[in-house]
Amino acid sequence: MSSANPAPQIGDLLAKSGRASGHTTGRVRAVNATVTVNYLYGRVARFAKQIVADATLAGPSDSGSLAVGTGPRAVGLVFATSPTVSLLNPVPLVEHLLCVRITRPEREGRPAGR
Repeated sequence: MSSANPAPQIGDLLAKSGRASGHTTGRVRAVNATVTVNYLYGRVARFAKQIVADATLAGPSDSGSLAVGTGPRAVGLVFATSPTVSLLNPVPLVEHLLCVRITRPEREGRPAGR
């Protein structure tokens, strides 16, 4: 799975702008994690190959926000939060599953994705 948006490293600083919490930052705590998320009415789902970041990165209603790293480069999509962590789907996995590629917008004199 090749991507212009490589996996983050533990300790990398991430930023995102979300509907509920606005612009926030947090550090990557774990990569390639398997996490269990409890939903309403006792439903439980397990997600593999996910990114775990500080709780400061995202809050309730920030799901779907794009977290970026330095560069800037797309790192992950927020899908769950708790008082202790923020959970993200890694962009290369999202790109693969949706058959899309996330790139930087073109700028005058510079091709997209660079």
